[in-house]
Amino acid sequence: MGRTKKRKEIWTPSKSPAQRVAAKITKKFKSPHKNSRRALYQEPNMPQVELKREIIIRNCVIKGYHEFKVKPLVSNNLEQRVDREYSNIHDADACVVWIPDNIPEDLKNVLTDKKRGLKLRDIEGLPCGHVPRVLASDFRYIMDADGFVYATVNGEPKPSFPPWPPMLEKGGGVVIPCTYRVCPKSLKTALTVLQQHIENMSEKEVIEVTVS
Repeated sequence: MGRTKKRKEIWTPSKSPAQRVAAKITKKFKSPHKNSRRALYQEPNMPQVELKREIIIRNCVIKGYHEFKVKPLVSNNLEQRVDREYSNIHDADACVVWIPDNIPEDLKNVLTDKKRGLKLRDIEGLPCGHVPRVLASDFRYIMDADGFVYATVNGEPKPSFPPWPPMLEKGGGVVIPCTYRVCPKSLKTALTVLQQHIENMSEKEVIEVTVS
């Protein structure tokens, strides 16, 4: 009876704490049953479209950091894509802010989360938060009409601050300061809808809407 060959063991390096955290986040939001899903009929790497006129919404926020726990890069040089969240059964108008899939090589190794040791490459293509509910319905209307919306992050995640709802109240929580850039197909219609809704917001005293 011949000897059984001993299987050769293949050594694989153990993952660092940061890599394990990144893998856990990726598994949660990139699995087939992930909580936040992109538009069913759009390519994930759709290029940014520069339209003639755009609406800038300053002094705004991204909500839901407590759910996603993904820190985007604080930079004017990297825009996050806003898209519809079809899998949200609690809010038909919900919109999610996504870290880009096509991050420039010179930014991929930038540290975004010092505590967990995560770099931008670790969170590439992941959701980082929700658009405030009162703006989500407007953004969804604009995107359904072939427009585009982007978010630029202006600061680190922080407890919600006035005039946004306090931490322990409904609508409160940790927020990410940001600016939204809206590229609608019809500037006049989009601007009218946005201004009407913002006028009814308690946060209207700080939100600044301009056209460029």
